[in-house]
Amino acid sequence: QTNDSLVQHILCGDKIKNKQVINIKLWGCKNFTDATAELIANSEQCKHVKEIYLTGNNNLTDKGILAIVSSIPHLTSFGFDSSSNKLTDACMEAIVRECHDLKILSADGIGLTSLPDDIFAKLPKLKGLFLQNNKLTELPTSIVKLTKEFHLALDGNPLQDPPLAVALRDGLKGIWRYREDVKNGSETSNTLKTVFVGDGEAGKTSLLNLIRGDEKPRTKEEERTIHLDLVDIPINLEGDRTLNLACYDCGGQKQYAVGQTAFLTSSALYFLCINAEEPDMTKFVRFLVMLQARAPGAVVQVVLTKIDRVDKPEVKRAEVQKEIKRFRKSCESFESSVGGRERGHLLLHIQDEIIMTSIMTPTRKLINDIKNVVYMRPQLIPTTRYKFIKVITDLTTERPPLFPTLGQKIPTSWLTCRDFLYKIRDTGCENKDALFEAVDEGREGMSPVDDESVKNSRDSDSPKYAFIVGKFHLAMSFIAAIWRVVSS
Repeated sequence: QTNDSLVQHILCGDKIKNKQVINIKLWGCKNFTDATAELIANSEQCKHVKEIYLTGNNNLTDKGILAIVSSIPHLTSFGFDSSSNKLTDACMEAIVRECHDLKILSADGIGLTSLPDDIFAKLPKLKGLFLQNNKLTELPTSIVKLTKEFHLALDGNPLQDPPLAVALRDGLKGIWRYREDVKNGSETSNTLKTVFVGDGEAGKTSLLNLIRGDEKPRTKEEERTIHLDLVDIPINLEGDRTLNLACYDCGGQKQYAVGQTAFLTSSALYFLCINAEEPDMTKFVRFLVMLQARAPGAVVQVVLTKIDRVDKPEVKRAEVQKEIKRFRKSCESFESSVGGRERGHLLLHIQDEIIMTSIMTPTRKLINDIKNVVYMRPQLIPTTRYKFIKVITDLTTERPPLFPTLGQKIPTSWLTCRDFLYKIRDTGCENKDALFEAVDEGREGMSPVDDESVKNSRDSDSPKYAFIVGKFHLAMSFIAAIWRVVSS
């Protein structure tokens, strides 16, 4: 219940009268405003403050932060956050400009979109930077000069340069290694992993066929997906750009679920298909539970299929929305009890709009049109490919990006290693010529190898030598890099 009046009462009270305040920690105080920040800045007792933490607040703005850092520039620790979106990049710029003695800086969830390029030059004493749950997409190039003792927290940011997985798993060393790899050549990723999930016969494959542009997207019973199908769908965008959808069509039967979990990652777009004919409109929740566990933070687009087969699709949609709302509430309550704001970014991004689809054969459309006339219902327009292409492009162009892996720079060395592993997968180690062909295709820009060792390996009858030389040529760091790509 801490508010401006209470803080003023404490700072101006007899208990600290004629004393110097060294630390101020207002943790979880939601109700104070910039007036409290200005009071701290102007108070004689606070002139020698070294540490200030203002967390859990809903009302703090740039004005309050600027007042503190301009009046108390000798701070060594400064932490603040805001859930009201009232703070901007300007407050971080002011901190970097004024507080050159800072050792610890924490700005959790303030909507930060960028860092000043000279932040580490102007804050030479900085030992810890905590920027969770912001909107950062890249880090300053000077970050590679930091020492390994530096503590950096970036969870919940849509980082692209470097990839968030690199920063979280390998830290500063991984960031430096990634930037060095990019210098030697890179390609920009235009691939979006797209996963279709839902119960059996929910229309997942028909939806995939529609997006692909098939003339007859509806599938027959014998064409149902067994376990998992992989399909690539190129989509032409404006400006001669192409978006490649790497589609995973998951069979909906429960016995397939265990084998499919390995393919569920947070970087994908998920289409959750729900059959409007299903009498139990709670069954689909099991897929939300699975995605929350296996792909936290992923984007989920719910699709209500086969609406031409029910009399009142709006009622079905309302039932689905009710269950989604209940699921969200339970997840938010759990995450709040476990980790509060620090885990908020792990919740699924379930889109508010539920897309209702109808993929009808000509016969089915004729029957439906007759029913609509008899029962005086509005005519149902079959779903078009354009509708879903627009949904996908809208999601992929949001800022900050919902899919940070889309548009990331992938080092050429990573791609070379990937292609080499694909060759091993496709041909095995017996076909040495195919393996060395894959190696030769990626040699440009890479360190040279001892030609005599390569020749001896080519002449060897044992396939293991081809694999060993291939690994030596690509270097172990490339193998590790592929795992970073897979994990991200």
